[in-house]
Amino acid sequence: TSPLLPDQDFAFVIPAEKFIYKVDSTWQVATLVSRPGIEQYLYARGVDKDTVQDMLSAQAFLRVAGVENRVGEDEIYQTNTGYVYLNTWVGPTLEPSDEPGTYPRIESILSWLTNHDARAVEWLYHWLAFKIQNPEVVPKIAVGFCTMPGAGKGSLYTVIQQMLGVDNTAAIERGALNSQFNSRWAGKLFILADEVMTSDNTKDVSERLKVLIDAPTIELEGKGTNQREIKNRLAFMFCTNDKVTPLKVDAGDRRYSVFSNFDLLTPEYAQAVRDCYNTQKEMTPEFVAEIRSLWRDLLELKV
Repeated sequence: TSPLLPDQDFAFVIPAEKFIYKVDSTWQVATLVSRPGIEQYLYARGVDKDTVQDMLSAQAFLRVAGVENRVGEDEIYQTNTGYVYLNTWVGPTLEPSDEPGTYPRIESILSWLTNHDARAVEWLYHWLAFKIQNPEVVPKIAVGFCTMPGAGKGSLYTVIQQMLGVDNTAAIERGALNSQFNSRWAGKLFILADEVMTSDNTKDVSERLKVLIDAPTIELEGKGTNQREIKNRLAFMFCTNDKVTPLKVDAGDRRYSVFSNFDLLTPEYAQAVRDCYNTQKEMTPEFVAEIRSLWRDLLELKV
């Protein structure tokens, strides 16, 4: 156990035997450091040498049993068994709408991504609702979208980001899955994986994905950081513009639902997707209102 010291911006992670610190109010999960590292961090913040040494010698700092992403918990929370944890979850900046509303552009995007398959769209609503209602639960089915560029895959990811919280999601590319270092994204709630398959890495990536999609725990490792096991809370969305081998799915593998539409974008549809954003690539108020209305409906949907 440890005293709760919420005003401190560094802590000692007991299982890793290293320190973690904040930068701009964000815990640096990917950068756990040893005692010399935290000394330099405190010196850089203007703490004098004697104070630093006294603090470290007396262990006058927060000691935690782990670093977790726990939806709705305080930044520093204590379990009923007395263990103290750091919580990396950051709440969304938006809220669901209080009143029913419409979301025609989001409906259009889902329809296009599924090649206008009404049953597929219904399935996606339930898949989304499950994750929004249960952010910490692994859905055990990843979604793949195979389309022409500009079809709205990124916009759908934006919608999900706003509902789960931008800080709790991550977009990764092929190199991130090939690397042994995954601390930037492994503790998130939702992952957009863009163009992760190639002809020379298909087998290795496919085997890794099988574990990530439905395993109860995963190994988290950062550069210079001891590997540690964390609870898996990930949901995956794979996106590709590749018509040939967008994703390798073995016969009978139920970990994926893959949707394909390589029709050329109509000018009207392409413009509707672009109109979700202003000239600075920021969401328009109308698009934000659609997201909030969808969010409300997903929370009320019986999955």
